[in-house]
Amino acid sequence: MSWEAWVAVYGAILSSVLAFVTIRESRRVLKVLCSVGMESSLIGGGPGYKVIEVACVNVGHRPIEIRNVVLLTTTGLELEIARNVYRGGSLHHLPEVIQDGESVVAKFALEEVGRYLRALNAAAKPPDPVGLAAAQVTDAEGKKRRASLPVAVDGDLARLVKSE
Repeated sequence: MSWEAWVAVYGAILSSVLAFVTIRESRRVLKVLCSVGMESSLIGGGPGYKVIEVACVNVGHRPIEIRNVVLLTTTGLELEIARNVYRGGSLHHLPEVIQDGESVVAKFALEEVGRYLRALNAAAKPPDPVGLAAAQVTDAEGKKRRASLPVAVDGDLARLVKSE
């Protein structure tokens, strides 16, 4: 092969690699994280309550519109309790657009989740109790991203059970 042919092959490979890198950098990338925390009580300084926090972080370079944040049960049902998200300490209604590097957090009160799970367990046929499996976020394109919960939620007692 002549040196012109080698240069042509090198140029083709280089342009293919650059095209791949450009496409990969320009796609939307959303990272979903789950955690359990405490929310302070705003009324009378009373004790706080436990919440499941679902954080959506845009780690890509393009804006992403968050349409829905739900908790998935072990039977596949969606608990759509949170219709609002927190962004920089202020409350926003869904859908919400997040830019590069921005994040929003949906908070699910554990007591309310426990009520839903107890109702589902009362209507379910034994022996399998209904619990929480994961959190799921849906964007404007219909892509669904999931994150596992850091702990198991026991619907019968509405308490946190450490998962091993």
